[in-house]
Amino acid sequence: MNSKEVKGARLTLTGKDSKGNAIVFKDGQLTVGKGGTEINGVGTALVWLSGEEKTIVSVEDGTYTLEELAAPKGYEKASKITFTVEGGKVVKGGKSDDTVEMIDERIVTTTTTTTTTTTTTTTTTTTTTTTTTTTTTSTTTTTTTTTTTTTTTTTTTTTTTTTTTTTLAVVKIDKQDVYSEEVPGAKLTLKGTDREGREIEFEEGRIAVGDGASVESGSGKALIWYSGESATTVTLEDGKYVLEELAAPTGFAVATSISFTVSEGKLATIDGIVTDSDTVVMVDERIVTTTSTTSTTTTTTVSTDQRAEEYTTSTKVSVDGGDADRTRTSTTTTAETTTTTSTSTTTTTTTTTTTSAETTTEASVTTTGAATTTAPATTKAKTTTKKVTSDSPKTGVKGMGTAFAILAFGAAAAFAARSRKRDDQ
Repeated sequence: MNSKEVKGARLTLTGKDSKGNAIVFKDGQLTVGKGGTEINGVGTALVWLSGEEKTIVSVEDGTYTLEELAAPKGYEKASKITFTVEGGKVVKGGKSDDTVEMIDERIVTTTTTTTTTTTTTTTTTTTTTTTTTTTTTSTTTTTTTTTTTTTTTTTTTTTTTTTTTTTLAVVKIDKQDVYSEEVPGAKLTLKGTDREGREIEFEEGRIAVGDGASVESGSGKALIWYSGESATTVTLEDGKYVLEELAAPTGFAVATSISFTVSEGKLATIDGIVTDSDTVVMVDERIVTTTSTTSTTTTTTVSTDQRAEEYTTSTKVSVDGGDADRTRTSTTTTAETTTTTSTSTTTTTTTTTTTSAETTTEASVTTTGAATTTAPATTKAKTTTKKVTSDSPKTGVKGMGTAFAILAFGAAAAFAARSRKRDDQ
């Protein structure tokens, strides 16, 4: 985090080794940052005043305590920090494997003075005169008495002076994804109202952005910045605040705004829920692109099965007075065709998408002879059958006519032969 260094804090560092013995620091282990002052650089306790840059301490493995002995004017003392060093790295209590960070909270004092007005009023009231006359025979005496009464009234107004001390809250704002990983590049803004409902004017220095982050506006009625690789810290007075994402990085959706309150110098609620955390986390969700691909493959298979059937016809013919057997063998080929249509549908989806397709395939097959077609219910098979002639005699009732014709032909031939023989004689 790119926090602003607090100059002038009086700090001390003590430590113990793995056996519980106090670690004795040697000269050269303490390097105070620019603007700081080394007070004690050896012994069991290092003491220094912080400067404008970080202080570096070379330490051996052990457990250490960093304490703020006195805070600079305008800041409150921070709590002690205990951290552990193992294998040359900070493994517990540190910000990273080589950094321990102590944060001072700023004190803001507001003084309200009431002007005192004192009024004194003096009133002089009644004057009474009494005259008494006494008469005797020879003398008349007159006595006059005057009495004056004065009343004084004094009114006093007391002056009351009220001093209010307010501690500012240090709040971390973290931009993460759903896996709690940092999301850099989000454009964020923060606005707020104070306890009286007045719009807050942020002063310069109220925001310290995280690593890789940048500030667009660091003062005024709105803080604006781009998130980085670590949390951003803002120093806030008591009031109500709204954190809003103005633009999300590529591949992320803009998050919903978050409302939170600061009370008595601490983060009090987040979206109406009481919290004891010091961090407001805004989560960005990734944008998921849905791609649906459907491919349909239709395969038509035609197979022909030929069956050969042999028919033998015997004809008995008398030639030249003798009988002769004439045998004719004919073969009839019957073609049986089976048409099979199969439909294969492949659906590839990246989300829950249901794709349905209804396919009707029409297959046309031309065969010679009788045909038998077999197809699935979704396939229409259209078969054209062509009749062909054959030299083979027919069987059955119609085949008997052919047999009689052959016998008649044989008889006629025999009669002609006998007639020629008779003529020759």
